[in-house]
Amino acid sequence: MSNEVFFEVRRQKSHYYLDAEEHQTVMDLKRMLAGITKVHSADTMELWKLDEEGGKTQLLHDNAQLSECGYSAQNAKVSFGNFI
Repeated sequence: MSNEVFFEVRRQKSHYYLDAEEHQTVMDLKRMLAGITKVHSADTMELWKLDEEGGKTQLLHDNAQLSECGYSAQNAKVSFGNFI
């Protein structure tokens, strides 16, 4: 069974889709995002866990594994929603 997790990251008016493994850290996600957005330092980024309404609920700490933040292959799946 795969331990791959999927994320939609919102930054300003852009949305980025990332995939990672449960064992990777928040800093790994920040580095992926920095490479895509051409941000010079992933250290200055803040990643937040959001609720259903988009409100910030938890600041994700750099050295925490994604599984420690509550993300797993069971709850961070690819979702295609309602596309026309």
